[in-house]
Amino acid sequence: MALSYSKSLLVACKSMHWYVPGGLLETGSGGTEKPKANAAGKKIARILQDIKKDDDDFGLHHIYDILENLRWYCYEAGNSLTIAVPQLLDGDVISDIDSLALYVQANTESVSP
Repeated sequence: MALSYSKSLLVACKSMHWYVPGGLLETGSGGTEKPKANAAGKKIARILQDIKKDDDDFGLHHIYDILENLRWYCYEAGNSLTIAVPQLLDGDVISDIDSLALYVQANTESVSP
C-alpha cells in the first residue's frame, strides 16, 4: 500500500527542508515535526535545477542526497520509493512540494518483511 498523502508530504518536506528558504518544517504538538501550513505550495523546480547545476559545477552530490533522503524516509515509513534524477528534475512533474508529495505517494509500495 502506498504512503498516505500526509506521510508523503512529510517525506517531501523532510527531504527538501534545508534547501528551501525559510524551511518547510515546524514543531507540532508533543514535539513532533510537521509540515508548515504553507509548505505544500513552495516552488522547488528552480531550486532543484540550481542544486543540480551546483553539483555539476563544483562536484557536489546534493541531488543524490535529496534522492537518498526521499528513499530513506519512505523506508522508515515501511515503503520503498522508485525515483531517479530525471524525475526529480522534471519541472513538469515536480514543480512544488505538493507535486513532490503526490509523486512520492504514487510511486511507493509497502516493503514486505
